[in-house]
Amino acid sequence: MNALVLWESTTPPLLTYTLPATVPTLTAPNAPAFAGTRDEALLSSSAAQTGALILLDLSTNVDQFGVGWLPGRLRDTKARGSSPLAVDSMYLVSPSHSVYVLTVPAVQWEPVFTETQLPPPSPPFPTPVTFVDSGGPTSISVQSVQLVRVAPAPALDFLVDNFIGSANPHPALARLTLPYGIEAFATLRKPHLAAPCGATVGYNRPQFPSEAVEGGYQISVRAVDPAAPDSPSLEGSTTQRKDKLLFSGVPVLERSVLDTDVDTIFNSYLGPGSPTAQVPVTRIDLSVMARVFLVIGSILLGMLLSVRPASMC
Repeated sequence: MNALVLWESTTPPLLTYTLPATVPTLTAPNAPAFAGTRDEALLSSSAAQTGALILLDLSTNVDQFGVGWLPGRLRDTKARGSSPLAVDSMYLVSPSHSVYVLTVPAVQWEPVFTETQLPPPSPPFPTPVTFVDSGGPTSISVQSVQLVRVAPAPALDFLVDNFIGSANPHPALARLTLPYGIEAFATLRKPHLAAPCGATVGYNRPQFPSEAVEGGYQISVRAVDPAAPDSPSLEGSTTQRKDKLLFSGVPVLERSVLDTDVDTIFNSYLGPGSPTAQVPVTRIDLSVMARVFLVIGSILLGMLLSVRPASMC
């Protein structure tokens, strides 16, 4: 569709648009319902296939960050009497709990080669194995009904300001991928006197005033625990996936790189519903070149000794 717009030279042009009185339903057929502030489905790896609209910066103007919008989340907003959609200047705006910042997977899931097999009766482990993918996008969403522009840069600014400049910060939900098929869901809460454990979220963008240059977009998420300042963990849960391995292009059923015994210990200790569930990450910097600082070694030792880590609040 093409359009030609003309105006008198003495009259300044004004371009604007309005939304229809009834917002159309954009969810995909058979898309699951999203409900509750702790709904991990919001940030699941299949979100883009169940009605989410995705915008990813490929120009490097926002350093390959993107933004996702889940119309399915607007049902909760309508129930609370808030406006689900609006226009701010030339931006579409929506409640922040339906908008999430995303970027490419934080960690590439690389092939794994087994040098030494366990002796019988342990079954041999296929080698080498590869992964179906790298786990899907890294996603973060602030759980608030405040309107945010549905665009990467404004959504990033809103996320950071929620933790740095907001007088009433809201928790954020994050979906992270960790090495070798590990998936994590974290709840990020700004620490305060009554709840000193939590997480900080901020930009990691060095400034060079004399050259008028600023570093690229990078988000730094850091766990905070005064009781374990050297090895804090993020609130949430972590799962070693057992449906992502390939051997010679054929799916390896119900096995992970940790194999059965260890991943059972891992998932029962760190997974959803466990009293010791957590995300064993002290810090993760999210950008095109992500950096992850893990405390999995000390967590595994704690699991084997059946000792709850001091980093748990």
